[in-house]
Amino acid sequence: MMDEEVVLELQEAKDMRINHLKKCRDYYEKTPVEYNGVLFDFDETAFNRINAAIIALDGGGSIGWTTADNQVVTMTAVDLRGVIAAAAARSNDLHIRYRELKERVQAAETEAEVHNIMWNE
Repeated sequence: MMDEEVVLELQEAKDMRINHLKKCRDYYEKTPVEYNGVLFDFDETAFNRINAAIIALDGGGSIGWTTADNQVVTMTAVDLRGVIAAAAARSNDLHIRYRELKERVQAAETEAEVHNIMWNE
């Protein structure tokens, strides 16, 4: 049987690793997202701008959109919705990855096991 101090240290290690994994997930959700081979910024500001452009373009037309690497591409409302859909799919993948890693952390029986669970493994 493990003594109380070891159990507390293991729980602290688990809590810290889970918090770290959440931060990784949140970080990657805000990185540029790929759509049709092009990277688009996708932080909160970019999301709001994309939504505003979709509304503006709903009647048709296109807009020159600056990509994450400062290129200008022509985008329609359909294209911009595609960027949001790509971000939503990526977000889902990130949340699945987080849940899987969190379950592994919770199941770990030693601090060494906890520390070996990394986001990019």
